[in-house]
Amino acid sequence: YMMVTNGNSKYLFIGLGWTNPPANSPTGSTFATPNDAGIAYSASCNWASNLAATYPDHLVVPVCHYFLDINGQPNTKDLPSDSDDPNGIHQSYINEGPGVFLWNPFKSMANIICFLCGHVRNTPMVVSTLTANDGHLVKSVKFDTQTISSGTGGVLRNGGQFVLYTVYPALHRITAKVYAVEYGRFLNNGEFATSGFTNNWNFATR
Repeated sequence: YMMVTNGNSKYLFIGLGWTNPPANSPTGSTFATPNDAGIAYSASCNWASNLAATYPDHLVVPVCHYFLDINGQPNTKDLPSDSDDPNGIHQSYINEGPGVFLWNPFKSMANIICFLCGHVRNTPMVVSTLTANDGHLVKSVKFDTQTISSGTGGVLRNGGQFVLYTVYPALHRITAKVYAVEYGRFLNNGEFATSGFTNNWNFATR
């Protein structure tokens, strides 16, 4: 985790690691059911939520590989065809991240402001608004360019981009723009838009 102070604002960024499924999983390289994933991720989710609770004066941003589905909800499946039964066999990559198991402990915290994640199926980017238990809004961003192969600037290969987030505490706003290492510049709005990708965006925070 990393703690950052910007003027009178304090931030706590928490990174959650990857958890591997058991060797005897019936689906091979993934957890067989969402509940199996929940049990495996419970330790890291509890650690992250306890850490956030320890610093109530810090605005918290958890970061993990897979949190949002393409519908903008924290979930434990990324294939709509999979069952909603948490004990049912799933073909989704539910081993990629904690999904709803991370949201459950954090949605009761007043200092949670944003979730950042990756992973992709049909949509390389999703910006979603979740509602915490006390009614405040929590922005969540799923960002993954691995399916983007061409656009107005030519070929954009996987792994050569990063997002620069700028926080404006007085305005309660965060802006973000994408830098492409291969191009040596920030991408312009409209590039790769046909792939469902937005290069510059901003959202309100508390």
